[in-house]
Amino acid sequence: GEQVAALVLDGSNVHTAIWNSKLGTHIAAITDKYEVYLWQQGDFRKLDGVSGPIAWSPDGIYLAGARADATIVVWDSRTGSVFWEFLGHTGDVNSIDWSLADAKSFVSHGDDGQIRLWNLGYAGATAVIDTGDTSSSWVAFSPSGTLIAFMGSNEGLQVYPTRMEDLIATACRVAVRNLGPIDWQEFIGPEEPKEICPNKPI
Repeated sequence: GEQVAALVLDGSNVHTAIWNSKLGTHIAAITDKYEVYLWQQGDFRKLDGVSGPIAWSPDGIYLAGARADATIVVWDSRTGSVFWEFLGHTGDVNSIDWSLADAKSFVSHGDDGQIRLWNLGYAGATAVIDTGDTSSSWVAFSPSGTLIAFMGSNEGLQVYPTRMEDLIATACRVAVRNLGPIDWQEFIGPEEPKEICPNKPI
């Protein structure tokens, strides 16, 4: 057939290309220099400052990508403009995955050892899980969106709930007392600690 587009770059090569499976007319391509290009309507455009990874939302509208400064950027593929920027990771982001159950929620893991859950309606993370694993990793939502699987180098495959109430219940099951500041940081996140485990001493 006739070629309709080509991305040829001096000094770098495309090593990954991801179709937008919903729209079918958009491709996101990553080079070996971690530059990201978006193909739509017959033309490629560079998304400035992105170092990878990238992931399409299941409705095909949004593309999430990580910058070198650990900021996660979400673009609106309909306009090509930045829709939202998420701050929180303090190390390189090495994995991003969108929830199939909710096209506005996604999860990320970084070299800071944290899994962070995000929602396009909130400026900050909706939950933070400290895995203690600072290596390159893989994180993914379950089809229902209620669980996330994490694979790093420390303990093989780990599975965590995504809802805050489930995270709290998990923490209380292993706690012998009410959560203190250190426990809260490990199991819940950076929010102000509260007494949340019933029938547990302080």
